[in-house]
Amino acid sequence: GLSGMMQLLRSSGLEPKQERWLDAMDESLGQIVFLLRDSCNRTAPAARKWFDGLSCLEQVVSAHTPAAVQGGLRLLLVFDPGLPAQWRSDPGLIRQLLDNLVGNAVKYSESGDVVVSARRDRAGELILAVSDSGRGISDPDRSRIFEVRERGTNCGNEPGSGIGLSVCREIAERLGGEIGCAPCAGGGSKFTVRIGGIQFREG
Repeated sequence: GLSGMMQLLRSSGLEPKQERWLDAMDESLGQIVFLLRDSCNRTAPAARKWFDGLSCLEQVVSAHTPAAVQGGLRLLLVFDPGLPAQWRSDPGLIRQLLDNLVGNAVKYSESGDVVVSARRDRAGELILAVSDSGRGISDPDRSRIFEVRERGTNCGNEPGSGIGLSVCREIAERLGGEIGCAPCAGGGSKFTVRIGGIQFREG
């Protein structure tokens, strides 16, 4: 039903800005379908294929920008100029991981910036990071927040199930990598993910 209504909207003569909003909705709907399918087989190995990784990053930022703007935040995307656009990995899992991290960063930041960054390290692996200007996470909490149903003591009254970060750890492991958390110099937290076994297509 959602897909059909979006097709009707697209054929109704939209402005370019509205077309971009509809594209973001379409990508989000596709991710919902992926999540439903993946939830049935969360132990399956990553489904690696070629995709536009930079577009994936842009789609994540576009999907979370309305919530960031509503919260008085800037949501920024930064990537190395030499990072190839074509990646070979599991786009659905990478999108889910970033959606969880960016969603948390926006939810727990009251002002300032949320920054999504991407680079390739010397070993040729992909390093993704999400930095926020929120309340920060204490040293004891950083050692347990990736466990199921564990939440940081600085969450306050914000709703949450304590599952999102455990899913991020699970995804990082399925992708042959790892995830960690460190404090930001000016306050807030930085979550860094290393994606193992990824391939890049140059040019």
